[in-house]
Amino acid sequence: MSSKDQAENKYNSEELLKRAHKFKGENFEELLKEIEEAIEKSEERDEKLLRAKKAVTARMASREK
Repeated sequence: MSSKDQAENKYNSEELLKRAHKFKGENFEELLKEIEEAIEKSEERDEKLLRAKKAVTARMASREK
């Protein structure tokens, strides 16, 4: 992976993590899908993407109650 790709992935993971923590909408599924796609595309384990996924799934679970 080139350094440009790594920088782009880092930006993307940071942006998705911010969006996951600040998201107040109803459609968590779309954000979760976007995060999961980014996880699949990443060549290395990206902790920020995993934290973003955890944050979104936790919010989805709390709204189901």
